Amino acid sequence: MFFGPHDPFVQTLVEKAVGEVKRASTEFGLPCEHNSLSMRKHKKVLKTTLLNLARLSTLLAPVGISIRFLNHLWGCNGDSDNLLTAEAVEGQFSEVWFYGFSKLGTTLSKKIVQPMIIKKAEERTLKRPVITMIITDGEPSGERRETLRDTIQSCKQSMALQSYGKAAAVFVVSRIGNSTDADKFIGELQSDKTIADMTYCSREALDEQQEVFKQCGDNNRYTGRV
Repeated sequence: MFFGPHDPFVQTLVEKAVGEVKRASTEFGLPCEHNSLSMRKHKKVLKTTLLNLARLSTLLAPVGISIRFLNHLWGCNGDSDNLLTAEAVEGQFSEVWFYGFSKLGTTLSKKIVQPMIIKKAEERTLKRPVITMIITDGEPSGERRETLRDTIQSCKQSMALQSYGKAAAVFVVSRIGNSTDADKFIGELQSDKTIADMTYCSREALDEQQEVFKQCGDNNRYTGRV
């Protein structure tokens, strides 16, 4: 078994995801950074990660995952919501073009926080906690460095979410590649106490982890690590 019963990551995830919000299932929203110079070369790892998350989410809840790409228009009309199978995720992924700036915080607010969390909370239609996994290969560009943190803070402080509890929304930030800028940026988020109770940051590169488990012939352990 990859995670022991007392593994701190498991305990942290459980506490943040379901400890304070009593719901039967969890909704996954996934904004993923992409651009022509960097993320394009990580497409294979990114797709594998999304496919594994799709499989995992169907085990946790029958609602599937929702995907949002930073610089791609589709998704906001619901065509990439509630994806239940790896085939559905792969079909959406095949339509994505990799280009543009990395407006992590701006896109998180526009495509995830406002429509999928705060609006639903205001309308009292938020039925389950939302776990948002942000996968990046660098630091933000095209916006202030603090925008992502501010977006998470605004979500945390939203009056509409107060009755749902602190774990109504949880953000997971991971990286792909060996960018020192990405490592530094995630480190800054990790040490920011103002968002610590709803943010989990992993500074280990997903592609490096996948390669290790691939050499061991055990992709299931990569799925577990994700």
